[in-house]
Amino acid sequence: MELLRAGCEFEISGGLREGFESVVSIALAAECLSKNCDVAAKEPVKEKNAIFGGSVGSRAWAEVVKTPPDKNVKPQAACDFKSTKDAEGVTHLQVPDGFLQRALEKTNLALVGKFLGARPNVDTIRNWAIRRWKPKGDLIITTMAKGFFLARFNLQYDVDSVLLGGPWCLGNMGLFLKKWYPGFNPFVENIHAIPIWCRLPGLPLHLWDDEILLHIAKSIGSPIGLDGPTRNRSRLAFSRFCVSIEMDQELPDNIVLQSKFGEWNQQIEYEAFKLRCSKCHRLGHFSSKCLEHTVQKLEDFP
Repeated sequence: MELLRAGCEFEISGGLREGFESVVSIALAAECLSKNCDVAAKEPVKEKNAIFGGSVGSRAWAEVVKTPPDKNVKPQAACDFKSTKDAEGVTHLQVPDGFLQRALEKTNLALVGKFLGARPNVDTIRNWAIRRWKPKGDLIITTMAKGFFLARFNLQYDVDSVLLGGPWCLGNMGLFLKKWYPGFNPFVENIHAIPIWCRLPGLPLHLWDDEILLHIAKSIGSPIGLDGPTRNRSRLAFSRFCVSIEMDQELPDNIVLQSKFGEWNQQIEYEAFKLRCSKCHRLGHFSSKCLEHTVQKLEDFP
């Protein structure tokens, strides 16, 4: 085989004996094209099965070595990207709407979630989600930074069902969940409101009423609902309801209920969160790590 450059032609000999040399020459030809050499084939190239794995007919050499286009990518002029540099030399690239729309189509039915208290692996999350959410369509779980994960669906029904079917818990870990939005950044995302289950152990039966329980729930956060055994009184050891609370709010340990039968000091227990400070009554840290308590101790120090 002979490889000629700068206006000459590439020629592949007919024998299989020179198959190895042909493969090497193909690589050299591709390198030549990448360096903008003046490469042309005077005659169409006869491609051999030994090199390409099948008979593909006769094509110009430039067509043989060029990268095939991605059928899923719609052509768009490169000039649509506007590139500028600021005073510090940093490049600013304006992304056209067409490319943004193509990316958005892959996440328009997506939710972002984060389990509070631990970071289960992706297999655990996937198995849990399939078992609890029971999606009718496809569900793809992908982990993100800072303990977040992305749940991608292909049916709007499944998205609505998951959002309206909460609150959700994995074991004793509550789930923060919201719709994905453009600009979501797990490094700066601030979790404000979260669902949490509350228990009232030993609640007297004369106070066991749905409306009474919902008013107790309002004293803690925004009521979401009662569980089944509480509504039908099939479990009397404790009543149980779910509320939405702010991450930095104080959670009361008890509430005093007054009626014509006297006062009842009702204890309140919180599920799903082991990281609750006994000093400031907030979630996310133990009392030994409480900054508010540390500041108070320093102020009291003579």
